[in-house]
Amino acid sequence: MKSTLQTLLSGLIDYAGLFPPAAETMPAAVANYSRFLAGPHRFALGRFLVTAPRLAELAAAVPHAPHNASAWRIGLLAGADIAASLALAAEVERSHPGRFLIDSVEAKVPGASALPAAMAAVPGGCSAFFEIPLDPDPTPMLEILSGTRFRAKIRTGGLTPEAIPTTPQVARFLARAAALRVPFKATAGLHHPFRASFPLTYEFASPRAVMHGFLNLFLAAVFAWHGMNESALACVVDAGSPRAFVFGHRFVRCQGASADVSQLASARAAFALGFGSCSFDEPFEGLQAEGLL
Repeated sequence: MKSTLQTLLSGLIDYAGLFPPAAETMPAAVANYSRFLAGPHRFALGRFLVTAPRLAELAAAVPHAPHNASAWRIGLLAGADIAASLALAAEVERSHPGRFLIDSVEAKVPGASALPAAMAAVPGGCSAFFEIPLDPDPTPMLEILSGTRFRAKIRTGGLTPEAIPTTPQVARFLARAAALRVPFKATAGLHHPFRASFPLTYEFASPRAVMHGFLNLFLAAVFAWHGMNESALACVVDAGSPRAFVFGHRFVRCQGASADVSQLASARAAFALGFGSCSFDEPFEGLQAEGLL
């Protein structure tokens, strides 16, 4: 694997196997995450994502860890009562010392007016992502997050074609978030490396739609962090051919733009933090099919 691709993928994928379209049982999701932690692509693995009501179920399903095992990093999807969700999380950590590290919380807020109160509910030391809509203009919510310790979360797909944001919406978000220096993560619809038409679920005769590619999105985010304008970002997000992307050991190139390893690393660390996926295998199967592994 080229060093540019490895840098882009490092810690990129939070495992969301409990969520649609996979909707795994807790034992199956726990077994999968254990396998990923021991597998060849563990460098790309992030947190295990779970809702607050299922924390006790998670704790019961996780096998006893060896003495020297690292704590599982947990991304908590909070309910409407963020403080109550965090209290449940703290109890799980106390009851299973050294087994879980709940190091982020994700929450949905109905609009900009509700965002300050949601931010105030998150104690210091806890990383938090607030899901914001891409339509209408996300700028007001990004302006509230700018200059704080809080981060944005965007939805890049779903179970219906209508759930997939347009290329201009994604490019606008990347440009505004980068300008305001608001880090973000993405969720939904990013199972495949490159933008193309795919089934939206794993069901027979699933509807199909053009889905965003995770390499498109995160390489565009790198370019946005380093100053690319909105129209040029849209070209990267919209690139439908794998041949538009060239990964080397020192540089990655797309649509006439390039970034070196240090630029990739800095943007990933400070801005383009990762995405949640209900499959960890499928993204790597896509990379393998395109000859990138």
